[in-house]
Amino acid sequence: KSLPMMREVAQLCNHSVHLSIYYAGKLLVISQVDSPSSFNYSVKAGSNFDLLETSSGRVLLAFQTKEERERRLKRRKLFMNLQKKKTTTILVALEKKFSSKTINKIIKNKCEVVKSLQVNGVTNISVPIFDHTNNAIAAVTIPFLQRVDRNIGSGLSLAETTKLLKNHSIKLSNKLGYN
Repeated sequence: KSLPMMREVAQLCNHSVHLSIYYAGKLLVISQVDSPSSFNYSVKAGSNFDLLETSSGRVLLAFQTKEERERRLKRRKLFMNLQKKKTTTILVALEKKFSSKTINKIIKNKCEVVKSLQVNGVTNISVPIFDHTNNAIAAVTIPFLQRVDRNIGSGLSLAETTKLLKNHSIKLSNKLGYN
């Protein structure tokens, strides 16, 4: 059900779109649609990331019960320690950034719009997809790049693109039983 929505959003805003889920303590990108533009930035399906390093992961965590959020963060820590890809200092810094203030801001805005922690110049727009339990089961994200030439494709601003993605994600969530 997500692919038609993602294609429509990509077409309307001229940016790539990807869908991610929580899987085994990490964020897993399960679907990706390219921008119709001749150039675009996208995240490959099958990629996985630390939950707290991505807007998608933070959005997925924010829209869980407190108990489920804590369970997922514990599992994240377990896998991060096993992989030893990040130093303890980096892990602790990411955990401090994901405060109750951050969670409340994401919940209040029903999205996260923030500069990417991975790529300079990219602003991530990430919104939740809910199911009948009213918890987020996925996150849809646009890695937004501000176009220099407004004549190339869509001239949508960051705010307009955010609104577009939020509206489409609610429609998809409603199809999945969210109300």
